[in-house]
Amino acid sequence: MPLTHDDYTVAWVCALPLEMTAAKMMLDKVHPPLSQPNSDHNAYTLGSVSGHSVVIACLPSGVYGTTSAAVVLSQMLTTFPALRFGLMVGIGGCVLSKNADIRLGDVVVSIPTAVSGGVIQYNYGKTLRDGRFERTGSLNKPPQLLLTVVSQLRSNVLVENATLERSASEILQNHKTLRKQFSHPDEDQLFQASYDHKNDMEMWIKGSHTAPPLKSFLPRSENGHVLFTSRNRKLAVKVASPNVLSVPDVDENTAMKILQKLLIKEGLLFDNDITTALLEQLGFLPLAISQAAAYINENQITLSDYLSLLKEHETSAAELLSEEFEDDRRYDETPNRVLTTWLVSFQQIQQLDELSADCLSFMACINPRDIPQSILPPAPSAKKRVDALGLLSAYSFISEHVGKGSFSLHRLVHLATRNWMRKNQVFDRWNQGLWRIYLPHALYLTNSPEFRHNYSEYVDFPLRVGRSLQIEGRYDEAKTLFVENLSVREKALGAEHIDSLASVTYLGSVLEDQGKYKEAEAMYRRVLDGREKGLGPEHPDTLTSISHLGWALKEQVKYEEAEAMHRRALKGREKALGSEHPDTLDSVTYRPDFLCQVLAFPFRFGAQTLAAFAH
Repeated sequence: MPLTHDDYTVAWVCALPLEMTAAKMMLDKVHPPLSQPNSDHNAYTLGSVSGHSVVIACLPSGVYGTTSAAVVLSQMLTTFPALRFGLMVGIGGCVLSKNADIRLGDVVVSIPTAVSGGVIQYNYGKTLRDGRFERTGSLNKPPQLLLTVVSQLRSNVLVENATLERSASEILQNHKTLRKQFSHPDEDQLFQASYDHKNDMEMWIKGSHTAPPLKSFLPRSENGHVLFTSRNRKLAVKVASPNVLSVPDVDENTAMKILQKLLIKEGLLFDNDITTALLEQLGFLPLAISQAAAYINENQITLSDYLSLLKEHETSAAELLSEEFEDDRRYDETPNRVLTTWLVSFQQIQQLDELSADCLSFMACINPRDIPQSILPPAPSAKKRVDALGLLSAYSFISEHVGKGSFSLHRLVHLATRNWMRKNQVFDRWNQGLWRIYLPHALYLTNSPEFRHNYSEYVDFPLRVGRSLQIEGRYDEAKTLFVENLSVREKALGAEHIDSLASVTYLGSVLEDQGKYKEAEAMYRRVLDGREKGLGPEHPDTLTSISHLGWALKEQVKYEEAEAMHRRALKGREKALGSEHPDTLDSVTYRPDFLCQVLAFPFRFGAQTLAAFAH
C-alpha cells in the first residue's frame, strides 16, 4: 500500500548538502516522492529508519541560520501535517575571543538539567551595566518521548557495544566513494595552526561578558574522555585537575636515538663526547634536534661542524635555530622554527603577566644558571612573584632547584630571549638598567674583607664590575680594578698566561678611553706578542689584538702602522672566519671615524687602501 503525506511523523532538517548525504545513507529504505503544493519550495527525500517514516530537507544553498531553518520547517509542516518531531542534525561550534566571535544559532549542549532545558540559544539574554551577560530565558526541552528513547539508546550502547558505530562502518564499507568524505581523518585539526587565540586561559576559564567559558560546554560522560594538551601547566590544572600528566623532558639516551633516526649519513655518532655536547647545546629539545639533523643532512657536515656553529656566536646560533626544515609529520601551516615556537609562548606570557615577561628578560641578561630569587626584579607582592615565576615554570621556560630557592633558564630559552631583545632593541636598555641598579652593590662587595680574602676564587667578577664602570665613563675606578686583577692573575698564573693577557687587554682598553694611547699601545703589543706565541698568528683572539693595536696606533696619527695592522686583521679574519662573519665585518666597519680620516688623507694611503676599507 503506497504511503501518503499523513504517514510521515519525523522531520529531519539538514544545514548542508554534505549532512544531507549522510542522512540519506542512514535510511533503511528510500520512498518514492509525493506531490507538494506550489507554496512549498523545499526539495524532499522520503524514507524510513527502523519503521519510522522520515522526511528529509536541506536548507537552501548559501542561505543558513535559524530564520532559514524556520522557513523550511514551516513549509514542511504544511505539506506533511502529521509530523510529530522536528530534528536539525549537524555540527555546532564556536570560537570566542576579543577579535573573533563566531556562533551558530541553537547549540545542543546536553540533556536537560535543573537550570537548563538542554538547548541554549545565545540571544536569550541581555548585557548588564557591568558588562556581565545574564540569561533571561531558554528553549523548551525536547519531547518526553524522545528523552525516554535517548535513555534507552544510552543503555543499549553499553550492552550492544556501539550499534550506531557499527552501522556507520558498514555503510562506509559498502559505499567506497563516501569513505574518503566521511571517514575519520588521520589527524584532527580544529583550527589552522597559524590562528591566534587571544587569552588562551581566559577563554577557557572565565569566558566573556557575551559568552560563558568554553569549559562549561565540555561533554560530561562516563563513556568517554576529553584529552587536553597544553604547554601551560596552569591551564591544564584548571581544566583537568587532578588528572594532569606532565610529559617529562627527553633524556640523553632518548635524544641520541632521535638524532640517530633523523640523520641520513651513517656513522656520524661515532664520537660520544661530541654527540653529548651537541645535545646539551640543543637542550635535548626534540624540535631543536630535528632542526639540527635537517641542517646537517642538507649541508653534509659533521656534528662537530654544527656544534662549532652553535658555539661560535649568539647571532649565528639564532640563525641556525631560525632555519625552516621539512617534516612530514606536521601540518603545512605549522612553523618548525625553534625560535618561532618560543615566540608564540613568549607572546602568551606577555599578555598574561607583565612581571613574568620582565623576569624572563632580566634572566636573559645574566648567567642562566642558579639564579636566586632575590636578584629578580621587585614584585608588588609575594603572591605576584609566585604567580610570575609559576607561569614561567608552567611553560617550562625555567626549572626550580629544589631546596636551593634558585632557578635555571633553559639554554634555548636564554638564547631565544636574548635574540628577541636584540631585534626589538631592548637589550641595551635592560643591561644599562641592571648596571645602574647593581653596580653600587657590586662595588661594595669587591671592597669587602670577605671578598678580598677569597679574591682568587672569583677573579672574573672584578673584571665585569670594571667593565661596567668603564661603560659608565668611570675610567679611574675601572683602571684600579683592572690593575689589581692583572696583578693577582700574574702571581697565580704567570705573565704569559691567556687569562693574564685578557686582563692586560681590559687595562689597555680603559687607558685608550682615558686618551693614554701610548700606554694603551704598550698593553696591546704585550697581548699581541703573548697570543702569537701561545695561540698562533691566525687565532681569532690574536687577530682581535691586532685590531686593538691598530686603533691605538691610529689615535697617535701613526696611520701607516695602523693601516698595516688593520690589513693584517682583515686578511686573517677573512681566511679564518669568512668574509661575511661579524668579526670580519667589524674589521671594516668598526669605528667609522677612522675610515673618515683615511678618506681625508688619500694621498698618504692610495686607492688600494681605500678599496680595502670600503669593502
